[in-house]
Amino acid sequence: MRKGHCNLVHRSVLLATLLCLLIALPVLAYEPDATAPRSSVPTDYQWQWDDIFPTSEAWEAELSAFEADLPKLGGFKGRLGESGQVLYDAQEAVYGMLNRFYRLMVYAQLQFDVDQGNSAARTNQGRVQQLGPKFGQETSYIEPELLTIPREKIEGWMREMPELQVYKYYFSELWRQQEHTLDGPGEKLMAITGRMRATASDAHEALLGVDVDFPMLIDASGQEVKLSLNNFSTYRGATSYAVRKQAAEAFFGTLRSYENTFAVLLNGVVQNHIATKEARGYSDCLEASLSPDNISPDAYRMLVGTIRENLPRTLHKYVALRQKVLGLDGPLTFANLYNPLLPDADATYDYDQGREMITEALQPLGKGYVKQAAIGMDPASGWTDVYPNEDKRSGAYSNGVLAAQIHPYVLQNFDNTL
Repeated sequence: MRKGHCNLVHRSVLLATLLCLLIALPVLAYEPDATAPRSSVPTDYQWQWDDIFPTSEAWEAELSAFEADLPKLGGFKGRLGESGQVLYDAQEAVYGMLNRFYRLMVYAQLQFDVDQGNSAARTNQGRVQQLGPKFGQETSYIEPELLTIPREKIEGWMREMPELQVYKYYFSELWRQQEHTLDGPGEKLMAITGRMRATASDAHEALLGVDVDFPMLIDASGQEVKLSLNNFSTYRGATSYAVRKQAAEAFFGTLRSYENTFAVLLNGVVQNHIATKEARGYSDCLEASLSPDNISPDAYRMLVGTIRENLPRTLHKYVALRQKVLGLDGPLTFANLYNPLLPDADATYDYDQGREMITEALQPLGKGYVKQAAIGMDPASGWTDVYPNEDKRSGAYSNGVLAAQIHPYVLQNFDNTL
């Protein structure tokens, strides 16, 4: 063997040995940090919005195409009563555009929710939101026009055309809400003002999620740490009473400094409810909120009443138990509301351990359910955005709007605690 070949073999063996050693090294688990920049979160634990659009350029192209196609929905105006086929074609066109809108909206929402301080993401979300009222304007004639068609006629068309049956529930809800449906100009006005009436809610989200600046805390190890909306739940339940007390005072003290702004925003939400109630002729704001989902105000009041009746043997009993176990003489304050009752109950669980526990717990629901849950929780699926980061939306949700087309998107702020 020539010397050059020998050196090449030696280098190859050495490289292979180094690769084996690297593979054998333990992978350091990511430590969640709610104050860390988005770029620090491992991409393997971020959801994959390119499942919706492969690139931002593709999203831009579809945004333009969608806006250009919107006026086509007006082509059915005055024709919905011609035949069952025309009605079916109109419904298909509307829901086809609606599904396109959902794709645009979710793509922008996912990017904004994980980095609400990103001005480009906020701008794109706003651009999609502006399409909502435009969609409403172009379709505002449909429900008033449908309500002029005799119910028996539409039901007859559904019997003749099995494919129209898919909209049976839509029509039944339309007839149920008939007295609260406005005429064409009225529905168009409601669509035009929709985003304006949502301003207070949008401003609250921006204020609390991004603009409110919480102070530093001293954690149990004596280190200075930044309090945020996402890590507040961690520090309010810390083992150390001093940390819990700091967190509560800093969190609520900071929010209290914005109390006048929050009051104005809350009033804006209330005024929106009143405007909807007045415009659509509901008896009160409660009915206006519940009726679109076909929930009885009586059922709502019964639920609230049942909870109140049972507070003494549920929440009140639990509060008394906490006071007893923690050895408190006075009232239970917020700083003693979320901490573990037992000294060994503050164990940590990394994400993989959490997945295993949940998978095991779900076994009674059946193999099919467990299989889908396991796919969704697997970071490789791209369904779930796991860890918190700076300016990420707090809490958690599952957005199932695209579940039938692509898959659900699940937002978490997994912090390794129970």
